[in-house]
Amino acid sequence: AYGTHFDDFIRHYLTVKTGDIPRLNEVYEAFKSHARSPKAVGIGIEAIVQDIRDFARYFCAMALGAEDDSDLRLAFQELRELKIDVAYPFLLELYQDYATGALSKEDFEEAVRLIETYVFRRAICAIPTNSLNKTFSTFTRELKKDRYLESIKAHFLTMPSYRRLPKDEEFQRALQTRDLYNFRSRIYWLRRFENYGRKERVVVNEYTIEHIMPQNDSLSEKWKE
Repeated sequence: AYGTHFDDFIRHYLTVKTGDIPRLNEVYEAFKSHARSPKAVGIGIEAIVQDIRDFARYFCAMALGAEDDSDLRLAFQELRELKIDVAYPFLLELYQDYATGALSKEDFEEAVRLIETYVFRRAICAIPTNSLNKTFSTFTRELKKDRYLESIKAHFLTMPSYRRLPKDEEFQRALQTRDLYNFRSRIYWLRRFENYGRKERVVVNEYTIEHIMPQNDSLSEKWKE
């Protein structure tokens, strides 16, 4: 896992610490610049290493399935299925506040579910994803941490235009016309539907999709409707 995830983690970590998203091929140089910054020099190398260790633990909990709490572990798993790595800088900061007691577990879990909703609704509505990097890397600048969850909800609801969270009407309209058979997250949405309201979770990974059509030659108007 080290070779696969370490560079990604450091990139997310630097985004949290600097507010800038390093280029994929410049992560090492960006880290050196961060380590030589006056703030980093002021706290010392041991403090930096400790900070990286803490954030690495948060990242492993969310991205690699190492979370101990069952509710959060499930929320992280469903978020991973949507493949939205760009959200990790924001999630890392949320996890730090959860770990230090500034954010309750219940509010943290709801915040993760809001991110899931935001990304899935936008995917169904075919809104381009090229703004997501910036959206999540700057998200915490808009938060009022004395009203943490409330300010997260407010920011999601007030993002304009191409950064918007689709409202119910837009989402429902797109859901009826979107090609969900060839949708990238097909297994994700099938599993979410199948497990809605269930206590015992159903594994849908091996489900097959059948096309059911009337057996006569002419399709009735009622069926078409």
